[in-house]
Amino acid sequence: MMDFIVIGAGRSGTTTLFNHLKQNPAIFIPPQKEIPIGVWPVDKYMETYFSKAGERAKGTITPQYMAHDSDYKYAELLHGYWPGAKIIALLRHPYERARSHHQQRTRRGHEHESLEACFVPGRRYWDRSLYGERLKTYFDLYGNVLVVYTDELKNDPAALLKKISEYIGVEYYEPKGLGEYYNVGRAKPSVFQLIQKALKKLPIKRLAPKWLRQRIWFWLEMARSRGKATTEESRGLGVIFGKHPARHIRLAFTKDAALIWKLTGEHAPWIRR
Repeated sequence: MMDFIVIGAGRSGTTTLFNHLKQNPAIFIPPQKEIPIGVWPVDKYMETYFSKAGERAKGTITPQYMAHDSDYKYAELLHGYWPGAKIIALLRHPYERARSHHQQRTRRGHEHESLEACFVPGRRYWDRSLYGERLKTYFDLYGNVLVVYTDELKNDPAALLKKISEYIGVEYYEPKGLGEYYNVGRAKPSVFQLIQKALKKLPIKRLAPKWLRQRIWFWLEMARSRGKATTEESRGLGVIFGKHPARHIRLAFTKDAALIWKLTGEHAPWIRR
């Protein structure tokens, strides 16, 4: 069985959470982050990634489970395999998440339009920042989801880790580098991005198994993106986005925030009350 699953959201601090939780001796997380089960048979998946877990609490941090739920029906799939797993969602200010996501894709050469042009309904930056409906599917199936926020991870990481540890059912362990923030989005490419591009041209699939390729790729990501958290946040954006000129944006994310409140009983930190 899987004991806990962090489902996302992407670009909300999941890499930082991964680096903190994996140090807890009572927890086993595979060395590579983001390993969606996809079409794997569940026994093969568990044998490949969790055979060394022993008696430790087994978990995974895979933002794809929230990003692609509407396409892949991951919530139903996960509940079918692991109905007793504890589900955790880490959420970030919607606009900040979208901006970080846009920066990441721009840096990798996958995006060439401005964020203003991309932050519209139907585009990934918009859709993946609407958390409510995606969360509702998990709440409906599992009955309870621990929803925490990037602000907590930045402002008081120890308190957040204690909350998550209690939810999982393990003792809190203070990790090395507590307070350090990983995989911070940057607009400019680095030498590690050039290495990644070079690796794409090599016949690496014939030279290394999938799990090793994933691990190499993850550590290249870490090496080129590791850094301290930026203190810049969106502020003053009507109810949520303040002076943003598009009224439909304020309405859409106000409605989404209301759904989060209905599910969790708490207001998201980006809501002005």
